[in-house]
Amino acid sequence: MISGRSIFVNGVWSGIAKAIGMIVPFIVYAHVLRVLGAESYGKVAYIQVFSSYFILLSLLGVSDYAQRECSVARNNITEFTQRVNRVFTVSCLMTFASVALYFLCFLFVPGLKAEWALSLVFSLMIVLRCFQMDWMYTSLERFELISKRDIISKFLYLILSLVLISSSDDYIIFAAILVFTTSIIITALNQYGIYRKECIVIPHFDFTGIKECFVPVFFLGLMTLGSKLFSSSDVLIIKWLLPVDGDKGVGLYNASVILPHALEEFLIAIAAVITPQLYIRIRNNEECSVTSLMNITSNALFLVAVPAVLTCLFFSKELLLLFAGEGYLGGYPVLQLYSITLISSLAITMGGTRTYIARNKERKLFYILISASAFNIILDIILIKPMGIVGVTIATVISNMLLMVVELTLENTWKYVFSDAAIKYILAGSGVAVVFTVFKLFVHMDPIWTMISAVSAAGLIYALILFRFRESTLMLIMKRIGH
Repeated sequence: MISGRSIFVNGVWSGIAKAIGMIVPFIVYAHVLRVLGAESYGKVAYIQVFSSYFILLSLLGVSDYAQRECSVARNNITEFTQRVNRVFTVSCLMTFASVALYFLCFLFVPGLKAEWALSLVFSLMIVLRCFQMDWMYTSLERFELISKRDIISKFLYLILSLVLISSSDDYIIFAAILVFTTSIIITALNQYGIYRKECIVIPHFDFTGIKECFVPVFFLGLMTLGSKLFSSSDVLIIKWLLPVDGDKGVGLYNASVILPHALEEFLIAIAAVITPQLYIRIRNNEECSVTSLMNITSNALFLVAVPAVLTCLFFSKELLLLFAGEGYLGGYPVLQLYSITLISSLAITMGGTRTYIARNKERKLFYILISASAFNIILDIILIKPMGIVGVTIATVISNMLLMVVELTLENTWKYVFSDAAIKYILAGSGVAVVFTVFKLFVHMDPIWTMISAVSAAGLIYALILFRFRESTLMLIMKRIGH
């Protein structure tokens, strides 16, 4: 019997790790973006996004499939071991195919040959991905181990970046630091934990029965690739179609979406702690329990997301000035527009992706995602020439909203994401908007200090309004502190 772990404790561990995971990149990018400049940073961002497709191909749905299947089998050690071995075998086979395809694309895709050193550095991420095996830690709800590992890697990332990046020519060194801290170190720590039997079993190759894995893994993989195509095709479109300098456009765009991306990853990582429980409860047809679990989680996400979106809308220039420097201020409309997708992305993750996977609807989700991706790319192509990177961002916002409506409507999961508590966040968010408006119109200080003062005052108002309405997440935190 493998015992489950406290969702609250797992959430705290994930929250600590992801908070550090937000703060550290904020410090790193505040240094790196200024030193590298938009053009050099754009080169790294382009190769990183391109290689990420092959990382996903190497997993080909393995992670989602493994979490779903291993979570429900973890109380039977024999069945759990068999499923782990099969998943590991499939993952290694797909990694071999992905690496071969990546080097084949190296010969034909624009920009890869010119930056062969970057392409080679990022290829290591593809090779090592099958040995990270986060899915095994997640299925056993060992989030404290994942969190400790992430904290170690983030501090190494901080130290190495500040010490080694000193000029615009150091972009290859920056890529090497990224790969070392996000792939090599994490793989080594994960394998050490597996060797110590922190995950009960030590995986090995097992080719018996892997055929039955391939169909669900294949569609989950296509679904994941469709999701990636939807979320990151913007960078490729900018690189290939922007009338002026593609590298600089990629740099401005990517720097402008770093903050919303980081916050989205932070919130989704916290929400990930419910994934094993979600799979188990849906498998057992516990609909009321599933709704309650999703509502509690969604409320916690919106508690943070609503004021974050408003801050990006009102203080986009100040955030970019503080975070990236004057050289990136041209991207402030991108930050404003892109921040809107934070709400819809969280809804898609909770009421869409995770629910579809738990219900074995990955094939249906793939068709939805590939349609949304095609729609997004068409809008990108239409809008990029007249509007540049702002047009690409508008296309993303429209496509994201449409995807949310389609996913949640087709599976009737609106109730999972938007509960009756939503009105509390709307009212509290209105209070934040009023405070921000007053500061923008009537306070004439240094822009950064104006933003800091406004956020502090609005945060207090936001908390007081939600406390007045006895918002569930705040009440839970206070209850835990009281104990």
